[in-house]
Amino acid sequence: MHSTYWNDRVIKRCESDVHLGNIMGGRATIRSENACTRLCAELAIRGNGSSVAKSIRYICTEYNINVQHLYVHSRVSLLSWTAAGLTIIGYFSSLLTAFAIGLDRAVATIKPMKYRSWVTRKRGIVCLVAMWTLACIIVLTPLFMKLGSLDKEQPVPVIMHPPLAFPQEFIRYGSTPMIMCCLIGNALLYLAIVIAFNRVSHSTNSSASAKHSQRLTKTSVMVVSSLLICNTPITIMAALPPPTEPLQQLRTNLIYNLLLIFLLVPTFSNNFLYAWHQRDFRRAYGRLLRCGGQNAAVRPNPPADNMTNSSTHAQTTE
Repeated sequence: MHSTYWNDRVIKRCESDVHLGNIMGGRATIRSENACTRLCAELAIRGNGSSVAKSIRYICTEYNINVQHLYVHSRVSLLSWTAAGLTIIGYFSSLLTAFAIGLDRAVATIKPMKYRSWVTRKRGIVCLVAMWTLACIIVLTPLFMKLGSLDKEQPVPVIMHPPLAFPQEFIRYGSTPMIMCCLIGNALLYLAIVIAFNRVSHSTNSSASAKHSQRLTKTSVMVVSSLLICNTPITIMAALPPPTEPLQQLRTNLIYNLLLIFLLVPTFSNNFLYAWHQRDFRRAYGRLLRCGGQNAAVRPNPPADNMTNSSTHAQTTE
């Protein structure tokens, strides 16, 4: 009874796969028909001796393989590969830029008298261009190697996750150690900045420019700390080898998508962290949150002439 029921379900699933293959293209139709033939033959050979759990597992395996090899329009494939390359380039550039900001804040905190002579705008631009160029070379070289190794007779597959666009050896022995080094280097650098900042902030004689530099350093530490915390989980996830079991693949995709959402947290929190250190923004936020309790109108300070006249009038009265 169970065998007949599952055979009917398999036939319906195969019909839907073939229909989807007809929509997507000829090669997908052939793959769908072959998958359905193998699936039905396997269940027919197993017969009543196979358990329901094994049948479900086999169906999931074949269906997952079939769906993974479906190909769509070439423009979508090109867009997915481009997005994967830009994502990894942005990831490397973000970590390298955070390290450059850390060096800037370290010099401003530890050597404030030599900051203007050491850190110039020209040097900063050259440093950023060099780091971004290095990130492009590191990412685009294995990306083109992976594209060159694909079968020329088959359409270019769609990349669902950026690490899948690169050779597994590059992910395991190249990008993962480099990203880990960047994360650890940034963490140690900003830890040293925090220690130096705590020593400098306790000094009593601080000029206005020194206080502004300290406030900027504090903001940079908060922003980069949130960046490092949110980047670490997805780095560890991308370093793991891709699973082969269908259920494990589904679980991995779900966790990866959640970590991608978690990766967007620093992007939105930066706006709040930068603005929160400005007194005017804090007042505006407070008035916005107390929209019903108090009057949110901005009351300008009285002119200096009126204050002078009032003080003169008070002295005359005395």
